[in-house]
Amino acid sequence: MVSAVSCSGVRMEERCDILIVPPSPLTRAEDPDECLISDYNLFIFNSFGILEEKRYVSVREHSGGNVHHVTTLLRDAPYSIFVAANIGYELPCNNMDDINEYRYHLAYPDEYSMGIPMAGRAENVAAGDDGVIVVPLERLMARVQLSVDRTLLPADASLGVERVTVGACPSSARLFRESKALSSDHLFNSGYTKTGLEVDALNRDVAPGISGTLNLYLLENCQGEVSAMESPRELELCSTLEIRITYRSQNFSTAPGKPVVYSFRLGEGEGNCDVRRNTSYTYTLKITEEGIRGL
Repeated sequence: MVSAVSCSGVRMEERCDILIVPPSPLTRAEDPDECLISDYNLFIFNSFGILEEKRYVSVREHSGGNVHHVTTLLRDAPYSIFVAANIGYELPCNNMDDINEYRYHLAYPDEYSMGIPMAGRAENVAAGDDGVIVVPLERLMARVQLSVDRTLLPADASLGVERVTVGACPSSARLFRESKALSSDHLFNSGYTKTGLEVDALNRDVAPGISGTLNLYLLENCQGEVSAMESPRELELCSTLEIRITYRSQNFSTAPGKPVVYSFRLGEGEGNCDVRRNTSYTYTLKITEEGIRGL
């Protein structure tokens, strides 16, 4: 007599705590809260790329701070987890292609009252013995820190910064892949701007002839090397910083109502136009009277 025995195995599921962690703070309290999470979208894909869980937690549901999202996953099985924070709405994504290609749009350049938009992912990961998977977030925006050096100006000179603007300021960015403005349609007509009392830090010295620091923000815009660009139109998509100043000394003054405008490209080095997410760039504008005369 022959007995046939069949056995089907069921993998055990376990409780898993997905810890969503904002990036470390970069700047001071008067600027946007760079660690604030107001709402979040979470997507969990299995090893076959199938969406197993999709969740949107609104600002009304989230109590602030780090996010602990409790779910149930297969033990020792790899998953890919994607999180977008401070988007303000449920993302219309249902597969990997949607996730990788989705472009998030700002309504205006400083739209971060609910927190700077962030995104993060943990791919092909399994919960450890503690049942925790950590998903670190990155800000989709870069921070530009600007100061002014007046040490080469005449002793009687008076220089005032009136306005600072990000030129070619992106209005959108891909959430989970490197991003750049693809056309003028992806740029704000008028970029991130600070003016009046908002630029006061640049008109106050923190050391002899050296101003305080002004912070500005823009979405990632990785346009690459200038030498690789094939047309002037590509260069027009590279982000810039524009500073409007008035000047007066015994030798020279700017005309009333006609400030001098300094403008330079942002990037990671000479000839480079990459402005990367979650990165802080520091610039010091060193001004001479001869330079002002030449503009």
